[in-house]
Amino acid sequence: MSQKEKNSELASSEIGLYSKTMGGHRADYYKFVRSKFGGERVSGSEIFKKKQAVLFLMIEEGFFFYVVCAVVRLLLRRKTVGLLFRPIPVIQGRSLKMKIKKITLRLLKGCASVRTLSIVPVAVDNRINGIVDDWVYDFQLWDIKSGYLGNTCYEVEDIVFSVKNYALGKKIIVALGSQTRGKGVEILADAMESGGLDGWCVVVAGKFSEEMICQKEAISRNGGLVFDRFITNEEMLALYSIADLAWCFYSPEYDQASGILGRALQFSVTPVVRKGSVSEWFCASERMPHIASIDAIGLGGVIGEYELKKTSRRALEASFERFARVSCEKINYSLGKGPEKAE
Repeated sequence: MSQKEKNSELASSEIGLYSKTMGGHRADYYKFVRSKFGGERVSGSEIFKKKQAVLFLMIEEGFFFYVVCAVVRLLLRRKTVGLLFRPIPVIQGRSLKMKIKKITLRLLKGCASVRTLSIVPVAVDNRINGIVDDWVYDFQLWDIKSGYLGNTCYEVEDIVFSVKNYALGKKIIVALGSQTRGKGVEILADAMESGGLDGWCVVVAGKFSEEMICQKEAISRNGGLVFDRFITNEEMLALYSIADLAWCFYSPEYDQASGILGRALQFSVTPVVRKGSVSEWFCASERMPHIASIDAIGLGGVIGEYELKKTSRRALEASFERFARVSCEKINYSLGKGPEKAE
């Protein structure tokens, strides 16, 4: 057998990893999943041919396609696993679209070879348990601790020097990633306009949507440092390494697991969250440091009263290790690669 044939045979024996696109930070996400669970990327048509289990990295990329693939592969007696990022809108939504999603996920739950996993803990709302088979911790709550990013030199990026020169010793609060209405950039702009963040160096790094241009101007006008462009994974990690607070104050419409929050906690950076949100529930239940406020008006006072200090990494390591262990066990079990284990 030639080397090419051996490689082809090896690839066919691995699980399939499906992501509709590799744009943005999706490529880094894919690399991490592959480093932990193995596998090869498969195209939409290859999913139906793949004999091994197929893992959908994000069901919301194409919900209908996930359902079709799961049903077809069910008939072929092949495993299909999908990660559900936003279960809250499904269980709380009243639109016809959300009702159809909820009914469909409930039906899939009864299928032995289909496993839908939420990345939001079911304890946030017990109704989540009705539409998924299980749940795991968001990968960005434990990817750095697991060693995947452990050797990165975070402070080599030019963006760090730009921020430090601008901050001039002030405490730094970072708002990272795409800046859209759901990500709470309008709330951040309001907080700055009201003077609630005076004395802070506010750094916003990520591409602004067109509807948020006025908020971008308000942030700049009130002394914020703005990088209105795509921010690489390396640049984001570098900014975490020098931040004191991370902006995770998202709107109710974006109430879901947050990779920004997860990475912040791994860097011992305190996240700022909306009171009553999934993020606040998670931090409180896992005893993670956080600052919570109802709105932008009261935010300044809450932050001012909070005693800023880096949480001991040693104090958090046990949690990160547990997140990784529980998640890997559940995913491996769902893929048919390991026994089911209790949390």
